[in-house]
Order: sequence, then structure tokens, then C-alpha cells
Amino acid sequence: MPTLQEVDDYAVPDLLIPRIMKLYNRDEEYAKGIVKEAKRMLYLHWVTKHPVCPSIQIDDAWHEMILFTRWYAKFCDFIGGFVHHTPEPVAPKAVAPKQESAPSAPSEAETLYDQTRANYEEHFGEKPNTRYWTE
Repeated sequence: MPTLQEVDDYAVPDLLIPRIMKLYNRDEEYAKGIVKEAKRMLYLHWVTKHPVCPSIQIDDAWHEMILFTRWYAKFCDFIGGFVHHTPEPVAPKAVAPKQESAPSAPSEAETLYDQTRANYEEHFGEKPNTRYWTE
């Protein structure tokens, strides 16, 4: 199992960052940061042996990473095994602030999203970056 630093340092395809910059109208720093967080989320899946739920921003980066199929397969092998992308309902927290309404029980996606963020902090020793992981 690689270290978190090795995961962070794992090189991405040359076209990935420019593609994210163009498609999502983001600067280079943001594009690099969101890819870093997507790599960390995938690694977290193998470190914890639990499902993970990304923010909408991280999910966008994950979608772009998957398009580089050969690279994605090699990266997954590097972190512990292939991580399939199975669409699930997106946690409302990951998309937008909640609307003013009566409190309700968290959805399964919200619960998984919160658990992913808690596992991130526990296993990586730092809070998820709120620029990419919506609170």
C-alpha cells in the first residue's frame, strides 16, 4: 500500500489538468487541487475498505480521470485495486446548501458523504480541504 505522499505525487496525464481548467472554467491551482483530492478519495476507499462519496467537484474530477483509461487502471492498481464508478444519489451537501425547510433525517448519500469526510480526517490526519469538500 503506498503512502499518502506517494499518492499525492503520482503523476497524472499531461492533458488532465488543462482539460479540467477548460471544461469547468477553473484556474490551474484549482484543477491540480481537485485532482489531488480525487486521488486521495480513491485511495481512502482502499485504506478504509469502505465505500466513499465525493463532493460534486471531486466527482467531476473523477469523471475526467476515468476518461484516461490506461492511466486510471494503473493508478487504481497502484492504490490497491480498481475503483469502479457506480453513480449514486449525490449528497445534497455536496451540491448546494440545504434549502430552508423543516429538519429531516439525512439521506443515505449524505450519511456516506459525512462518513467519507470523517474517514479522511481520521486516516490522513487532516481535515478535508473545504475548497473541494463542501461542508
